Amino acid sequence: MRTKTNIFLTNLRPECGAEAPQYGRLLSLCAEDAPKVSNDVYNQWYTSKKVASRYKQSGRSMIEMLGVLAIIGVLTVGSITGYSHAMHQHKLNQTKEIIAEGVNNYKIFLLEHPNELEPLFKSDITAGAQAFVDMFVKPQNFNNVSPLGGTLRFVVTGGKNNYDFMVKHDNLLTEDCINLIDWAMQNLPLDSALVNSLNKSYNTPTCYDAEGNYHCRRISKGTKAQIAAICQGERNFLLLSIKRSITD
Repeated sequence: MRTKTNIFLTNLRPECGAEAPQYGRLLSLCAEDAPKVSNDVYNQWYTSKKVASRYKQSGRSMIEMLGVLAIIGVLTVGSITGYSHAMHQHKLNQTKEIIAEGVNNYKIFLLEHPNELEPLFKSDITAGAQAFVDMFVKPQNFNNVSPLGGTLRFVVTGGKNNYDFMVKHDNLLTEDCINLIDWAMQNLPLDSALVNSLNKSYNTPTCYDAEGNYHCRRISKGTKAQIAAICQGERNFLLLSIKRSITD
């Protein structure tokens, strides 16, 4: 029984005879007739076959392309989420630095000028306190706008050498409220922290509502879980009260 060799001829010569199909078609030749096909024709066919095979192997199906696109999409979403988290953490760290600098400035003033607060506040406690804060407490170029959004202020109240120094921050997200209190307990001479989370959208910088009712909840020490119990609003007002014995 004779075997057959299937050869794809890109160019046929007349001597291939009647068995030669039309140009570009598959020719079935008996093995004994194969020598009729000249070497150069066979080489052309073999080269074309390799090129065609290479193109065929480099192709990609629609399913493969969709899979690649899906992977790219997942990686992109993950990158955006990671970037957003990193940027928010950076803003939180900036807020901590501003608060720490303000508290430290207040402490330095008391150490260097222990008897000068009273004269500053004697005529007008409100105007005097604001001038003192603007001149000696606030970090340079800080305009009371928190990196986290909302307002961040340093406040001094009291009189007759009994003054209270406080840091007020409104419009805080729950997680930011918890993180700031936890950080303040560990890094500041904190007397207590007060939080008003009465209303989910509450952003008025005070512990009182429009009717004068007091709503702040206080914590001096505690775990993050205990802190979370008072930072329950979607937006929270936070007041950090600094110890009067800050210079001790």
